[in-house]
Amino acid sequence: MSQTDPRAVAVLGTADGAAAVARDLARAGHEVRAWDRSRTAPEPSVVDGVALVGSPPATVDDAEIVLTLLDGDAEVLEVMAAAAPGLRAGMAWLQSTTVPQDAIAGLGTFARRYGLVLVDAPVLDGLEDDAAGTRTVLAAGPPQVRGFVAPVLDAMAERTLWTGDDAEAGTATLRARRGTAG
Repeated sequence: MSQTDPRAVAVLGTADGAAAVARDLARAGHEVRAWDRSRTAPEPSVVDGVALVGSPPATVDDAEIVLTLLDGDAEVLEVMAAAAPGLRAGMAWLQSTTVPQDAIAGLGTFARRYGLVLVDAPVLDGLEDDAAGTRTVLAAGPPQVRGFVAPVLDAMAERTLWTGDDAEAGTATLRARRGTAG
């Protein structure tokens, strides 16, 4: 598969930010399935080219890339644990939820347990439906996965800044740029 081929992406998210990113991915030609914690309708449907799925395991089943856009590290671990029956070793996990710096190690432990390739990819400029196209992702992860996830990152942000090979570097850079601790 080339670096520009469409990817099968599972978006596990909450509310407007995740929905905006899922729509952007679908517009770019990716096959997108999404689960939204706040959605109450259990039946599958398609909105703006995004297949809405009723559970985390069904959302990640057959995906190549899992993208988490949730409300904190505890929710990320809870939702990823719920998705575990559909996870496969070797899947790329783009973790874009803003989390405290000390939470990245726990997310890394989860990724290793399931054989996932973790890319910490927080969004610097917010996730709102960004008509101006100014989102920036501060990504960090293994060099060998960068080309594979690039088409997804390119669809969700105007630019991606790779901050290091260690997954902790993305959140560390985000915290430093925002001048926040933790």
